[in-house]
Amino acid sequence: MDKTEVSDLLAALSLRIKNNGLDEKIFKTIEVLLEQVENYESIDKEMISTLQSYLGNDLIKKEQYDNIVKAVEDGSVIVYFKSAQLFKIYKKDELYTLLSGQLRTIYKTLNQSYEVVPNQSKQKIIIMGDATLLDSIDRVKILIIKFMREKGIANFQNDDIVCFRNGNMIEIIINNYYVSNSQERHNIVEDLLKYIFKTEKNNNITRQLRNRIDSDFEEAAMITMPSGKQLITQTFVDCIDGLIGNVEKCVEICKSGNTYIFNVNVQNQSAEIINNNNNIAENINVDVNKDMDFVDDFVDFIKLNKPNWFTPGKWIEKIAICNAYSDLYGEVPRNFYGKLRGRIYVSEKRGVKKSIQNKKERILMLKLMDYNELN
Repeated sequence: MDKTEVSDLLAALSLRIKNNGLDEKIFKTIEVLLEQVENYESIDKEMISTLQSYLGNDLIKKEQYDNIVKAVEDGSVIVYFKSAQLFKIYKKDELYTLLSGQLRTIYKTLNQSYEVVPNQSKQKIIIMGDATLLDSIDRVKILIIKFMREKGIANFQNDDIVCFRNGNMIEIIINNYYVSNSQERHNIVEDLLKYIFKTEKNNNITRQLRNRIDSDFEEAAMITMPSGKQLITQTFVDCIDGLIGNVEKCVEICKSGNTYIFNVNVQNQSAEIINNNNNIAENINVDVNKDMDFVDDFVDFIKLNKPNWFTPGKWIEKIAICNAYSDLYGEVPRNFYGKLRGRIYVSEKRGVKKSIQNKKERILMLKLMDYNELN
């Protein structure tokens, strides 16, 4: 007897018992068995084999979800492969090593892979929208920037927003900040939508930004892994930093009345900052006490991967190199640019670019070397 015949038999028995008013416990038992058979038939056995060949045997079955959520340490990432109904847990110290490399390689071949973000966990702010917003995405980003600055985050800028297209959806992620749980995220998104409606004086944008996040699990969101969607903004972001639960290099924000406050760790001392105009990005990324660095690895990474942000022989904004390094390895070491002079760039100058308000801003720029000159 094959699985289809078993399923048909269980369904027939269930109907018979229900119609004849027999023992409710028997009926419930058959209903559970029927659900299990149907669930088994829906599992992609080929995907299971593929996952095991790529990721080994430390995969966890869906029915163990409640146990793994309780056991996962702060900073870990849970990945769910829906068609195989299996989980893979990456510990905090594996994110920028094992997972980062796999996102750039094997995850591109794995369909229906999702990041599971428990409601009570730290998380970035993500806003789901309809793909029809694609033509208006620049306007949406400007509105988000104005909103965040008015709420107290004076340094909020265009690069803090990353947008992906995921089928018929658009995902807008506030990438350099995080909140303590999903309720905090919901509260801020609702404030943002009210601001957009009031500013635009219509609901053309807000009605397309109210798509909920679907999930197979109670008390958790399911977000498509970065490798499974298309980056639609010019902001460079490594796959690993596109994860909603990866908040290692982010600043926490929370509501305080009608204002947002945030905390930033500067030289291992926590300082609350409100409406501060200092360059927070530098304080976050640079640790003057850090002796260990990955500059050699960074140069090798550029040679091997030829990332989009690296334009050989061209001038590039200086901070872009710092951001790229930080995305890959975390905190930037002392004398960072000095260690790279003559290795990836040859000279620097002051340049000009237009800001969000269409004003000219003075910036520092570096001239990159050709790939065959990198050393």
